Amino acid sequence: MQLLAVRWLGSLLLFLHEQRSAWSRPKLVVTELLQQTMEISFNSLLPVIVVVIPFGAVVAVEGYNFVEPFQAQPMLSGFLLMVTLREIAPVVTALMVAAQSGGATTGMIASMRLKHQFDAIELCAVPTSALIIIPRLLAFVVACPLINLIASASGIAGGSWIALVRKPLDPGIYFANLFVLLKPFDLWFGLVKTILFGFIIGSISIYEGTIATGGAKGVGVAANRAIVRSVIGCIILNYLFTAIVLNIWG
Repeated sequence: MQLLAVRWLGSLLLFLHEQRSAWSRPKLVVTELLQQTMEISFNSLLPVIVVVIPFGAVVAVEGYNFVEPFQAQPMLSGFLLMVTLREIAPVVTALMVAAQSGGATTGMIASMRLKHQFDAIELCAVPTSALIIIPRLLAFVVACPLINLIASASGIAGGSWIALVRKPLDPGIYFANLFVLLKPFDLWFGLVKTILFGFIIGSISIYEGTIATGGAKGVGVAANRAIVRSVIGCIILNYLFTAIVLNIWG
C-alpha cells in the first residue's frame, strides 16, 4: 500500500513537471485562468457559506460553555476569531471546493480525454497544458483564498450572532476584544493554508481526470477518487502545516 502511494505521488509530480510548456502561451493561460477562477468561486461559494455559518455558531456555543465557569466570557470573541480564521474557514473551504469543483473538474477532463478531445486540441497546435491543465490548476490556487475570505467572515458572523443574540454578552466589549485580538498572523495563516489546499485539490483533480479509463463508468470512478484523495491530502497537509508553523512561530 505504501509503495502504491509513493508511486502515485511520483506520477503526479512527474505529470505536473510535464506541464511547463504551458508558459509558451501566457496570454491563453491568463484568459482561461480568469474564467475558471470565476466558475470555481461561483460553484463553491454558496455551499461553503451554508456549512461554515453553523460551524461558527457551534464554536460560539461550545466556547461560551467552556469560558463561563472562569468568568472569561469577554475572551469568547478572540477564541471564535482564532478558530475560524485558522481552522474552520480554511478546512471547510478545502472540503467543499474538493467536493463541488474538484470532482466536476475531474469529470470534465476525464470525459475530454476519453473522447479524444485532447488529441484534437493538440492537432490544432494548441498545447492542452496552456488551454486546460495549468489554467485550472492556478484557478484552484486563486479561488480557494478568495472563498476563504468570505467563509471567514461568514463563520465569524454566525458565531457572533449566537454570542450576542442567544448569549448575554455586551456588544461593545465583544467587538472591542474581537478587533484587539485580531492578529496579522491569524490572517496569513489561513490564507497560506488555502493556497496550498487549492494546489493540492487542483493537482489531484486534474491528474485523476487525465488517467481515467473505462468509459462513462470510469469518469465517475475518477471523480470519486479525486475527491477522496483531495480531502485526505488536505487533512494531512493541514496537520503538517499547523504543526510546523506553530512550532516555528507559535
